[in-house]
Amino acid sequence: MNIYRLGMIALGAGLLAASPALAGNQGEHSFSLRNDTGQTVDCGIKRDGSAAIEGITIKAGEVWTKSYSSAKDRRVKCEGMFSNWQRIQPDGAYRLVRDAHERILVQSQ
Repeated sequence: MNIYRLGMIALGAGLLAASPALAGNQGEHSFSLRNDTGQTVDCGIKRDGSAAIEGITIKAGEVWTKSYSSAKDRRVKCEGMFSNWQRIQPDGAYRLVRDAHERILVQSQ
């Protein structure tokens, strides 16, 4: 009986350890940004709740796409004196546009 119980515990522990590997790409969420500003733009992207910023450069007309394992929203801030951090949601497609005040805005496609 004790050998059976130890075997079941070992089997359960093995399944728990393997479950992330078995999940594959199920947990991936992608974001895409299309640069419709007419100029090359530098932006920063960070996950909600994090201070780490990933820098990207997107040429005019180019689309930047990246997948993340976390389903948390991201924030995007692009160059420009009055640009603010703007929220983008997982699995969304967005475009960058320049407004009349030279701010770069993120809009849903």
